[in-house]
Formats: sequence, C-alpha cells, structure tokens
Amino acid sequence: MGLGKAIALGRGDLMGDYKKISLGIQTPDDLIVFIELSHYAIPINNQKDSASISFGLSLISF
Repeated sequence: MGLGKAIALGRGDLMGDYKKISLGIQTPDDLIVFIELSHYAIPINNQKDSASISFGLSLISF
C-alpha cells in the first residue's frame, strides 16, 4: 500500500494525491502473480481524478 503526492512534470502546477495498493501471490518456483490498483487525484481533461488496474507476472531469478 502506498500514499503520496503525484506531480505531472511539464504540465504547470498539476499536483494531487496518489494512492496505490498491490496484492500478489508467490509460488515455490519464485513466480509471482499480482494485481495493482492506483488512484490519482489530479484533474485532467475535465475529470477530477483517474485510476488504473494492472495485472502481471513476475519471475525472480538470481
């Protein structure tokens, strides 16, 4: 889980709150399946905020 401030670089004074939460499951073979939800409270294009959902796979190798 993450909380913070988001700044849009090169877009003047656009700034707002940022929230993120991630959930993942790791297998014994070091494969990770995860979902991540992000929310940005930055007003862009007549919308007061925006959000995204990400799904992914990751493999740990050392």
